[in-house]
Parts: sequence; structure tokens; C-alpha cells
Amino acid sequence: MRYMPSKKTLPSIVALVLVVNVITCASASMLKQSIAFLSTGTITYSSSFKIVVQVGASQDDAGAWWDWSGYYWPWTLDKSHVSVGGFTDGSQYNGGLRFASVNIPQEAKIVAAVLKVCADQTCAGTGARWNICGEYVGDSASFSTKQDFDARPTTVSVKDTGFFTGWIEGTWYQIDGLTSIIQETVNRSDWKSGNALALLLFGHADARTTHEIRSYDANPSQAAMIEVVYEIVG
Repeated sequence: MRYMPSKKTLPSIVALVLVVNVITCASASMLKQSIAFLSTGTITYSSSFKIVVQVGASQDDAGAWWDWSGYYWPWTLDKSHVSVGGFTDGSQYNGGLRFASVNIPQEAKIVAAVLKVCADQTCAGTGARWNICGEYVGDSASFSTKQDFDARPTTVSVKDTGFFTGWIEGTWYQIDGLTSIIQETVNRSDWKSGNALALLLFGHADARTTHEIRSYDANPSQAAMIEVVYEIVG
């Protein structure tokens, strides 16, 4: 798994001046070709756009499930919540959130990205902590088995949530700093607007408890959502 935390704040208007030039490239076969840049000009990014996408199906939020009475499912698609975190015995609770029909153009400039989740159970402890990665593919598939989840490639960028300070049932919590994770995905050559992306949540090694994210099966209106602000060439 590749982790490289990163957080960027971009201005609302970005300008890039291109200078006329010619670059000579050599391939492995030593064939050469000339690449001519566009004529001198200015590329500007338009005003910001904002999208909100919510988990919209039972198979789009999945993971470990802990019922707080001693029973643990290592993987499930249809329980009331997804448990994320870990315990001092070394057990880790992981899960995934998939967002379909994400209308962000390829190589758009991601200005801000946040994850919003609703707590499914109250937990007074402050020991929950996660790592959040993106699935590094151009179009994420719905979740199925734990083996499928474990095999999914992750982005280089990762968000460490740090320790949460409490978790109250029915309360929404916002996790900032996902900009570079989303940027990696939309920069892929196989990404296109309308594809699906997934966030993969991993219990941090230092976690001492879990927190529960309310699932689509519990209440579709309280399933996890992402909010992304982006700019495109205008």
C-alpha cells in the first residue's frame, strides 16, 4: 500500500503561460519525434464548480461490522454501518465507499474535497483513527468480496484522520483534505466525467477503537457523501 499524505490549496484563478518550443524525444527503439507546443498563449481556469455525490446502493458501502455486543463480521455489504478503526489487540477494521456518476472532467483542477459521514452509534472514546486512500483506477466497480477489496490498488496520496474526539449517533462529521486523492484519480488517462470513484478506509495502526459510518442500508439519506470543488480550463 502506498501512502504519501498531501494537501494543497489552489487559488480560484490559475494561469499558465505556454512558450513556443520544440522537444525531441527518444523512444526505447531510439526513434525520434518532435513535439511542438501550442503557440504562446494563456490558459485560465474558470470559476469553481461544486458537486455533491452520495453513496447510492447497498453494494457501494461495505466493510467490517461490529455490533458492540461481541460479534464481528469481517466483511459485509448489507449491515447498518461500516466500522473503521482498530483495537489494541492489533485488529483493524476497514471499509470502502463508492460514489457513482462523479461528474468531474478529466484533469480538472481539484480545489477542495471533503468526505461527510453520519455516525451510526455513539462512542465516547477518542481512540478511533483511519487512513483514507482513493482506489487508483479510472472507473471503480461496486464492492463484492473482502478479497476484491484487499486487491484494489490505492492512490499514493492518503489522508490520516488523526484521532476523533467523540462520535455521536445521527451526527454528521466532515473529513477535509482529500484534494490530492481525488486529483490523482481524475488525472488518470482512463478517467472520464461520469465514472465512479471509491475511497478505501483503513484502520490506523494506532487506533484503539472503531467508529461506525451509517450505511445506505440503514438510511439512504444518511449514507456517506463527498463534496468536491473543481475548476476546468475556460
